[in-house]
Amino acid sequence: MRASAKSRAGVADLGADRILTGVDALAIREAAEETGLAVTLCTLLGVYSDPARDPRGHTVTAVYVAEARGEPRAMDDARAAGLFPGCACAGAGV
Repeated sequence: MRASAKSRAGVADLGADRILTGVDALAIREAAEETGLAVTLCTLLGVYSDPARDPRGHTVTAVYVAEARGEPRAMDDARAAGLFPGCACAGAGV
């Protein structure tokens, strides 16, 4: 998804939230809230942190490879949403 002016305008990411139920559950919930997609997480791609990345404060980002079902829609904080073809989990070696 492409972030709105409310968060980090123009930056491709999903939203952020406090982790209350575990990182995997948070990623699944945020995908649904921000894009309307139901996702199945395949693997954790990486965890990234940069104190200067977000002007609201230091954040840590967990990036997943996932399979999505549905049509992406810009929802909640999203300005735009889309899929990245060619990244399917099955047979991708991830």
